[in-house]
Amino acid sequence: MNIKISKYYDQKQAEDYEARRNNPTWHAESEIFNEIKKRIATKYNNSMKVLDVGVGTGRWIPVLHDVTSEYIGTDISENMLSQAKLKLDLCPKEFKENARLINSSVEQLPLNVNGKFNLIIMTRFLSHFSISEIKNIMSIVRNYSIGELVVSFRVAEKRSDIFSEIFDLLIKSPIGAIKRYRKSGRLSYTRLESDYLNVIKESGYDVTRKNLVVEDKYNRYEYWELTSN
Repeated sequence: MNIKISKYYDQKQAEDYEARRNNPTWHAESEIFNEIKKRIATKYNNSMKVLDVGVGTGRWIPVLHDVTSEYIGTDISENMLSQAKLKLDLCPKEFKENARLINSSVEQLPLNVNGKFNLIIMTRFLSHFSISEIKNIMSIVRNYSIGELVVSFRVAEKRSDIFSEIFDLLIKSPIGAIKRYRKSGRLSYTRLESDYLNVIKESGYDVTRKNLVVEDKYNRYEYWELTSN
């Protein structure tokens, strides 16, 4: 897996991530996730078993506590989990009794997680990895799925759009490009939509809905809803 990511998210980065909640994109994501949550929760009578992979600072914990019978959030960064625990501590007792936060990589899931889940969440997560790594992640979480999967991607229609995005970043913000590369080993988190669709199909999922968060001249940031086929 992308080891750089786990090293990058120290305590300061975890706190900085929390500070993004005033970002317009953050608000747009939250609105879309709320819509997705309501739609899926109704299907399972507001009593879902949820696995949140790459839970980070626990962004969705306050959103899910009223529709979840069991919740497990996993993350490789202890610093991010410390922020998630603060949110969990504020939730109703009934939710906390059936919720766990686990310091675990995806490869360690079989050692730390049991059972099947109605909803698996991987938002702001998969784009950090290579296509081959994403295939591996999808094959692992497939073993825990008996329902829906929600993922987020930055997608482009043409490969030239990705090159143009990288070029603009290098011209406008070379320091920002250096920081991004040091963080993840990549200059762009955008990939062709067809690349993601191929991975999803090979992993045994179908795309049931694509929800647009924000769009610029190079890519679209979307939340995709998947179901196992």
